[in-house]
Amino acid sequence: MSGPGVGFEYPPTEVTWLKRDVLLFAQSIGCTAEELHFLYELHPNFAVFPTYPVILRKAISVPFLHAV
Repeated sequence: MSGPGVGFEYPPTEVTWLKRDVLLFAQSIGCTAEELHFLYELHPNFAVFPTYPVILRKAISVPFLHAV
């Protein structure tokens, strides 16, 4: 697999996501009841799981992911 080298930075790209996307991600990686703030959008401390932005770059580079 050949990819960008050390120090490469992707150009800034605007992305959008829905709460549904974030909730499905948290569920799919196995967040538990102890991590309810990642699984329940009405939780007072609702947050996006810290590694979620990693897949946003993939969604940009694979156009058919947003075709649905």
